[in-house]
Amino acid sequence: MQSRFGISLAVLCMTPLLATAAEKVTYLALGDSIAFGFDPRIPIPSPEDRYTGYPEKIAAMSSPLKWLANLGCPGQTSASFLVGPLAAEPSKHCEFQLLPNGTYDPGYKAVGLHVPYQVPQMEEALFILNAEREHMKAVSLNIGANDLILLQETCIAQHPQQDPTACIAQGLDATTTALAQNVATILGKIRDEGHYDGPIALLTQYSPDYMDPLQTGSLALANAKMVAAATGFGVRIADGFSVFAAASAGKPCEAGLLIVVGTTPEGKNICDVHPTEKGRDLLAATVLRALQ
Repeated sequence: MQSRFGISLAVLCMTPLLATAAEKVTYLALGDSIAFGFDPRIPIPSPEDRYTGYPEKIAAMSSPLKWLANLGCPGQTSASFLVGPLAAEPSKHCEFQLLPNGTYDPGYKAVGLHVPYQVPQMEEALFILNAEREHMKAVSLNIGANDLILLQETCIAQHPQQDPTACIAQGLDATTTALAQNVATILGKIRDEGHYDGPIALLTQYSPDYMDPLQTGSLALANAKMVAAATGFGVRIADGFSVFAAASAGKPCEAGLLIVVGTTPEGKNICDVHPTEKGRDLLAATVLRALQ
């Protein structure tokens, strides 16, 4: 689904499912559809091995990090990352949810992830960190774009006949502050409950269109607050926001960094918000530099 803000996609199970990661996991990747490697051109459902995110590219590029557990879940928000299925905090199709229209969204966890789990992503991450404590060499995290998408959708639902810009601007500070608090909680749990003291890379979110001031300004604010929240946890910043801007002259779609899903009557490409292989590889290189 197209969005001004970034990442969005189209089994209820309360028993924790143990990770099916490699015997000696050395790299744990956490996040949303960007980590998962979602591609809107692939039919849903499809086997998870058809999706390749930046963590898979990093594992292929780095021998020490080749044993990967990628927990990325399309539509994950910072709140649903922490609390998981059936929570009051909504996700964007990651978790099982009762929708306002009375129907159920089974969530992407029911469709298939690289590592199958039904518990909150935070809980699965802590399980793997503790189980593979002697082998773990790196952790990466990207999160937050879906938090902004939910703000946008809430504003549109509340004011269907109006331009949502004013509503979004009014709710932006609270949304990004909550995001930053959730990121601090995630990082704190990784360090304290996961007993992990190795490198963590926090990947900032790129803008799908740097010429859009609302979209780009909102993402810049979210990134800045997340980076500030990461202070004190020994986190390394992988600046995906700046790297995408520099590599595309502010126009990721035209630069081939985003997946083309159509064309306008004038022949101009229409892009999804998810990265192409070129964009994915750029993010992988950015995260790997931060981890090394």
